Amino acid sequence: MIGLPKSRMTRVLPIFASGALAILTTGCAGTGARTDLKPVFPATLRNADAVAARTAVPPAPELTTWWRGYGDPELTRLVEKALTANLDVAQAETRLREADALVRRARADRLPGGAVTGSVARQRQSLEGAPGRFLADIPGFSRDQTVFDTGAQASWELDLFGRLGAAARSARAARGQADALLDGVRVRIAAEAADAYLGLVGARERVGIIERQLEVLSRLVGATERRFDAGEAGLGEREEARSDRARAASLLELARLDAEVQANRLRVLTGGEPGATVATRIPNTPALPVLATPAAMLTGRPDVRAAAAAVAAADARTAAALAEYYPSISIAGLIGFQSLDADRLFTGNALQAQGLVGIRWRLFDFARIDAEVAASRARGDASVAAYRQALLLATEDVENALFALVSREREQASLAASANALERSAYASRRLYDAGVAGLPQLLDAERRLLALRQDEAAARLGAARAGVATFRAVGGRVGERKAVSAEASTAIVGGIRR
Repeated sequence: MIGLPKSRMTRVLPIFASGALAILTTGCAGTGARTDLKPVFPATLRNADAVAARTAVPPAPELTTWWRGYGDPELTRLVEKALTANLDVAQAETRLREADALVRRARADRLPGGAVTGSVARQRQSLEGAPGRFLADIPGFSRDQTVFDTGAQASWELDLFGRLGAAARSARAARGQADALLDGVRVRIAAEAADAYLGLVGARERVGIIERQLEVLSRLVGATERRFDAGEAGLGEREEARSDRARAASLLELARLDAEVQANRLRVLTGGEPGATVATRIPNTPALPVLATPAAMLTGRPDVRAAAAAVAAADARTAAALAEYYPSISIAGLIGFQSLDADRLFTGNALQAQGLVGIRWRLFDFARIDAEVAASRARGDASVAAYRQALLLATEDVENALFALVSREREQASLAASANALERSAYASRRLYDAGVAGLPQLLDAERRLLALRQDEAAARLGAARAGVATFRAVGGRVGERKAVSAEASTAIVGGIRR
């Protein structure tokens, strides 16, 4: 800051003003606003109609609480527990609070600042220094002095060229990005908790099926060995039965391991929640709410909103860099009291006041400013590319999720129909066995094949349920109603609007 007497100030200020005008008229700086952003959205989603045509499914839930649509109280409890206790969510919340604080700091930078000071200094004057040699001959001079000083000062940078405003916009955009990232974490945690719960349900259901299958195979091995001993069965038939039983025992251990893994995963996601009481059967995926247009849906995703906020922040930082071409002007004032006698501190003779006008202008530093602006614009271009990439990846994610849901449910329906047919065949085999027409090996073999198909059906049902969770996550599976500000920012980006 430069303090100038009034007479000199009147001569110097026109010089700076004329220089600033020259830069303004030559166009050294611009707004930093981006006008070349052209996001591309698909006209339609290829599998949206197939998803909308799903039948015999629970009604569509609210997208903000989509997990409740599965109709499983334990699933609902665990997901909502994860949203409040998960440590990834806690970390994202702290980053949002930090961004909030930086917004307040940027807002405060545009306001006048001040301070109140006070001091009491005890000092001894050197007699060998210039002041001491001069004052030593004055009658009454004392080397030891106590200086009392108090006052208030204030300063204000005039944001004539928008540097502080650009910094404030950058902070707000960064806050929007942090908000979107928090939403993304919450969406991810809700989906992962639901997926882990469904995986646990599926693993335990698979354990039950394989246990019944193992029981049937053990009985089949016994019957085959008796037939082998009686010479009615060959060695190959006996060894095949033993191999089937051994394979089932191995699958049982894998299913139990998977159940333990999913239970441990749930405990981590819920911040240490004890073991869950799971349903006995995997719930069906509810219907999806009517999907909005691809543009509206994609720009509402947390990852896309975060990328859009990053573009806005980059543009604001470019504007702040451009503002460095112009002078920074500030005014300051000081009023206070200084005295060697505490009793006379707050008197008119002890009053001191000062007014200042400060100018900082990087007049001979334009090469560095050019480099800073170029670097900022390059980062802005990178953020635009990242935004477009986020849209492409979001489109891919949604399309894959919709296709997987439809395909998995078709697979589940096909296997269910096959299992029902095989169940009828097994029932007929039992009738023949009860009538003495068929032997025990034929009955057990029919039951073995039925249980194997039931295992495949359960796996397909789990795959369909998990595909449903992935679909809710992909279409923006919003958690809460905290999206309004960020969604507006995304809309502004898409429209090429800059504030």
